[in-house]
Amino acid sequence: MEPNPLLVEAFIWLKAHLPVAPRVSLLHGEYRPGNFLYEGSQIRAVVDWEYAHLGDPVEDLGWAFLRQFRVGDHESGFFAREEF
Repeated sequence: MEPNPLLVEAFIWLKAHLPVAPRVSLLHGEYRPGNFLYEGSQIRAVVDWEYAHLGDPVEDLGWAFLRQFRVGDHESGFFAREEF
């Protein structure tokens, strides 16, 4: 396959403009209700770690509010926004 010039330029720009995280943490990379093991109403384990990486911890918070993971009336898959 030949490199796509537009993608090459986009990746160069993205690398040059990376945001600086105020703190680097180990991230799960895909926090959502389907990646937890429950016992009753308690989360007992977090599974599905293939997207784990180092980065800004706010990234994992963002996963909680992805529209496709909403459950019931909650704005996130976990809590109402005010609770969160």
